Amino acid sequence: MSTLAELSKATGAFVLGVDHFGKAVETGTRGSSAKEGAADVVLALLGDRNVAGKITNTRLALRKRRSGPNGQEFPFTPREIKLGADQCGAPVTSLVIDWAPEAARAAPGKDKSWPKSLRLLQRTMMAVLADQGTDQCPFPNGPIVRAIDLEIVRSEFYKSYPADGDAKQQQEARRKAFNRAIREAQDISVVGVRTVDGTTLVWLVGRDTVA
Repeated sequence: MSTLAELSKATGAFVLGVDHFGKAVETGTRGSSAKEGAADVVLALLGDRNVAGKITNTRLALRKRRSGPNGQEFPFTPREIKLGADQCGAPVTSLVIDWAPEAARAAPGKDKSWPKSLRLLQRTMMAVLADQGTDQCPFPNGPIVRAIDLEIVRSEFYKSYPADGDAKQQQEARRKAFNRAIREAQDISVVGVRTVDGTTLVWLVGRDTVA
């Protein structure tokens, strides 16, 4: 990451590295967690894969963005095109990307595992996990996940949650909203929560994802 940063500084160009998720998607890209922490932006290619290997619901997600909100998704569809024939007469093809119309990108309900009531929690989790999350093994002999202190998530959630009333009333409204969101997210199995060595950790429980 330091080499990429020096290259960007020397050329004045945006430098993009291509990587893969590890075996556990929730952990992030392969290697040290400092890799995503050092990046200004992390783009993720996501999709749903069935047991036959077919991939649907393909989309480009802004997993991390220093200068704006995280979690925005841009659906797309790969389309085969013909480029002609090779020297033996066999057809030569390639793929192009058809991006979904703007209206389709903004349409709710694309990610059925996260209901609309939990979108703020989802965006908050994605925003803090890339920079402040660490690789953890919450359960003995369990998988390694990219987890974060629940209080860090709470603090960021409070900053984005609008509330009316005086300071005390606003704080209470935010506290109830956050606790409700965490309980609901845990009930529908989109986040995991476990206390380890006195710290309550929370992490994303993802669906089949490709990158």
